[in-house]
Amino acid sequence: TITVGQPCLVNEFHAPELNFHQVDVYFRCTLMSGLLRDDWQDPEGVVHSRRFVSRTEMAGLRVKPDSLAAVAWQDPDAPTYDPLELLVR
Repeated sequence: TITVGQPCLVNEFHAPELNFHQVDVYFRCTLMSGLLRDDWQDPEGVVHSRRFVSRTEMAGLRVKPDSLAAVAWQDPDAPTYDPLELLVR
């Protein structure tokens, strides 16, 4: 069970050569009870794994958008809008 807070980041990805544009809205969520289950699957098939990480662990992961750690840990200079970023393949 989680509670979902207000949006904390809007990010845009694009791949001009594919005529692709995607807008992501990120929300700060809090785990209220239960555990993450290994048998969970994203109904859209986009998310392939999920887990809780520390900031140190996140620094060693490949994550997008680039501003995600700053937003997650509420750095004073963290953006609320992360402008158009090339899609990573």
